Amino acid sequence: MENKWPAKQISDWVVQGALGKEAVWERVDKAVEGSYNFPFGGEPKPILASLFHSLSTSEGLLTEATFIGLLQTKVDLPRSPDGVIVGKILFSSLAYLSTVPFPSSTTTAPPRGRLSLAQLARALVWIVPDNYGYIVEEGNFSRQRSKADHRRLIFQSLASRLDREPHYDAENARRLALHNAFEVEYEARREYCALNHDGDGDEIYHDLLDVLYGTQIKHDPRYAPVHRDDFRPVAKQIAAENDLDRLYALGIPVDRFVALVKLLLDFQFTQSDENDDENRDLGPSRFDAAARSVCAAFHHQNAVQGDDGATSAVITWPMFDHGLKNVAPYLFDPLYHIISTVFMGKRGPGISYLLDAPSPLPSGTPLTMVLLSQLTTFLGGSADFASFRRTLHYSASDDLPKTASELIKAMEAISEEAVMMLSARSEGSGETYVFGVFSYKPQQDVGSIQTNVIPSYVGQERCAIFQLAPVQDIFRGVVGKPGWTVTGSDTVVFGQPGGGGVVLMLEDGLRSVDIAHQVPITEGDGNSGGYVYEPNVWRGNWSTSLHNSDIEIWTDQDN
Repeated sequence: MENKWPAKQISDWVVQGALGKEAVWERVDKAVEGSYNFPFGGEPKPILASLFHSLSTSEGLLTEATFIGLLQTKVDLPRSPDGVIVGKILFSSLAYLSTVPFPSSTTTAPPRGRLSLAQLARALVWIVPDNYGYIVEEGNFSRQRSKADHRRLIFQSLASRLDREPHYDAENARRLALHNAFEVEYEARREYCALNHDGDGDEIYHDLLDVLYGTQIKHDPRYAPVHRDDFRPVAKQIAAENDLDRLYALGIPVDRFVALVKLLLDFQFTQSDENDDENRDLGPSRFDAAARSVCAAFHHQNAVQGDDGATSAVITWPMFDHGLKNVAPYLFDPLYHIISTVFMGKRGPGISYLLDAPSPLPSGTPLTMVLLSQLTTFLGGSADFASFRRTLHYSASDDLPKTASELIKAMEAISEEAVMMLSARSEGSGETYVFGVFSYKPQQDVGSIQTNVIPSYVGQERCAIFQLAPVQDIFRGVVGKPGWTVTGSDTVVFGQPGGGGVVLMLEDGLRSVDIAHQVPITEGDGNSGGYVYEPNVWRGNWSTSLHNSDIEIWTDQDN
């Protein structure tokens, strides 16, 4: 006989008003109260509560202006217009996250201009990676949350509802959600992974299910809780009553994202007087071109048309997910550092400290601090940038011999973590392109690209071709394939000509570089063509021939 107890219990809670928005938030607030004094365990430290009460208004609210001033004082948020814009974006992000699991871009509560202590604490639960354990329980009666869930909440907090929704493809949306559902660090956690985009609702609806299950009223610990799936019918009703956002109806205006990314790039390294230069006073503005290169990986020319007929570029969830997961996985580390430093007093789980800045860079190097900040967004877990040093530099004006064999010899002399940088320009447009190759183990990658899977370590990149300008991208090598080959003394090829994927070829005494990018003919072909470096299917097929201006090799090793 079907167990009717869960349905009756849920019905009773509905009658009691226990599943209303305010009642759920009350239980959420009670669950996170410990975070005021115990940010991540240890001795009592009333960091958040004490800080908040010292800054709040007589009504007990933190205003946007006070929040921005706090960031300027605590973490040197620039006082320039660029810095103020980012401060407003971050406050708006926290305000949105404070409404989870009832996010509604059209009826945002609280008003974006102020936050209570409870609302701020709620937001911190979601904005900091792996900090949701206060209110979400994972296990056989629920589901395991994944890394993608956190990426998605960051996206939602920066986005708004689009006036005209982009085309929604249910099949592709569920395929992406299924792939993301199993993105967890530890194999043992995969047992409880489950799809969170189905016929009942999308990922935002499933967040509501997670919280309803995790914060349910428990009277007797001897009895099992109401299972997560038993909340589905009432969750659908709650979602409709509260006009919850729909994930695929949201988008981030590109210009808004560029403004934020400029600061994120500026804050990738600890601030060091040794690396001040004539551009330092410009602050985030010097990262404008770099930010647009990074953002190009996030929007792929998506555009929406407004009521006035004008179009504007937006970042939708699938492209944001691709960009943050594959192209710039460390991009938001400075944000987590800022939030944890200001409100929690120390680093939280899953948060990286800002990277130590390298020694002053050689004069005349094309590898500026701006480009170095871009590198950290995907090599932050692979290279020690504080020890970064240049081992080779060729420029178009050099009279030194420029042979492929000499270049590769210098690269293969490095035991681990070699970075080859190419600064080149288009003969036609004069536009500057920056490409490069990262090799985890050059002496082995040449014949067989080495795996980057290291037990108990997360973040190591394998051998890859990358691009920093005018679009940032990374094309990872296929494990077991030869990383590069030298033909005679004049040509070196990274990839397999005619094999598809990405191929980078240096020839004509290293003066010219040819890059070809070819995706599989049909989706699902995988590596049917035998490529060495994985293409980005979002970018389609293209090729370009460039004239090299500079070639450099860098490493963090002493040898």
